[in-house]
Amino acid sequence: MAETIHTGGLKKFVKGKNTLDIGCGAGRILRYYHQRGHDITGFDFIDGVIQKLKKIDASLRVEVGDITNLQYKDESFRSVLAFGLYHNLESGLERAIQKTFRVLERGGKLCASFRADNIQTRLSDWLQEHCAKKKRVSEEEKEFHKLNLTRSECVQLFERAGFIVQSVYPVENMPILYKFSFFRAGHHKGFDENKGSIGNLHMDFTSVFILYYIFITPIRIS
Repeated sequence: MAETIHTGGLKKFVKGKNTLDIGCGAGRILRYYHQRGHDITGFDFIDGVIQKLKKIDASLRVEVGDITNLQYKDESFRSVLAFGLYHNLESGLERAIQKTFRVLERGGKLCASFRADNIQTRLSDWLQEHCAKKKRVSEEEKEFHKLNLTRSECVQLFERAGFIVQSVYPVENMPILYKFSFFRAGHHKGFDENKGSIGNLHMDFTSVFILYYIFITPIRIS
């Protein structure tokens, strides 16, 4: 089955540019642009993910690393994509954004997503907490879920790192009703949100429901 990706304004953003896809995960966006001849590098913290991408397509340029300690030289990339990444960091968030700023060229751009602090994500978090209580998960066993920020908090976070925020708008990644198997299509009934899979089939959904898509450019002083 052919995969459809709605790229929206990303086509012009990526076209003809040296792009870094940080937190590339299963590589949907990375592979989409690579297959169309774009100069794009994938980067992820999980070694198994990167090794799997190399097996899928040996021509992919992918690397394992830590977003809070990027090893690329200053101003290495014209554009950076960071979807579903920053809000998963329990610590080192500001450092990660500062490192992202460092590897962008003068006038380069970052397109990132961040989990919004709103009713829908709070409901999602409540459901997560409720399920943990039902499973009698202790406070010590609980894992960090995701960070929520308001629009202004999100903007200020990037501005402190030196970025100029050009635009911010909300995007729905997964409807809240998808949390309940009753509302899913038959072949999605067995979806495990934590694993992002249905049986042996990997899915690219996450538990992020409403995100800010942020188009920003670094301020650089000669």
